[in-house]
Amino acid sequence: MLDRPRDLGELLRDAFALLAARPLGFLAVGLIFAGPIELVVSGVGLEQLTSGYQAKIQLVETGVGTLSSYVLTTPLITAASALLVAGAVPHAGRAAIRTVETSTPLILAAILAAAGVALGLFFLIIPGLYLVVRWFLFPQAVALEHHTGVAPLRRSGELTEGRWFRAAGVILLANLLALLPGGLITLPLAALAESRDREWPVLVGEILGQAVTTPIVAVIATLLFFDLRARRAKPFD
Repeated sequence: MLDRPRDLGELLRDAFALLAARPLGFLAVGLIFAGPIELVVSGVGLEQLTSGYQAKIQLVETGVGTLSSYVLTTPLITAASALLVAGAVPHAGRAAIRTVETSTPLILAAILAAAGVALGLFFLIIPGLYLVVRWFLFPQAVALEHHTGVAPLRRSGELTEGRWFRAAGVILLANLLALLPGGLITLPLAALAESRDREWPVLVGEILGQAVTTPIVAVIATLLFFDLRARRAKPFD
């Protein structure tokens, strides 16, 4: 039963049980979206497929990569992963198709969230961090409850209302747990890029890293979505 309150231990246990039960499915969802998006944005647009290795952080490239991840890759992978968690689709291919079918409201919500968070970060940083957590669950609101327009952001805000710190703690922990597998993938490929003086291994690392780590965060966040929804229905639990 998904719609029930979970303490932190249960939430993590159930999340990793779901990931272990369908590892190839979640990986496939990650690759389906991370691969094409990163190849177009970073590989072609930022010329990582053809350029030499860049040891220094490039602000423009970092900004473009962060924006494309926030607006495109992460919400698409998260929505597809949420469908797999909920059992709404039988396999990763169908999850990807359903996500593409709802990509317009999903990307619109992501753009609105990105604009709000950017403004919040500009004004003293704290408002931006608050909005990151408040709106973190908008992909689930689109994929699982079919909200459109600004409604996904509003729904995410409703679920985190009064439980912002709980949501923030789970989200932070989820991202920390994803750091290890992400580092195991990206660091060796970065070293390969440096040794060969080519940027394309970095691109491969970015694709594989997002394909592995984003579903981890997505599955934990989806169980948080169900947890908060259950707690909202039973506010005294």
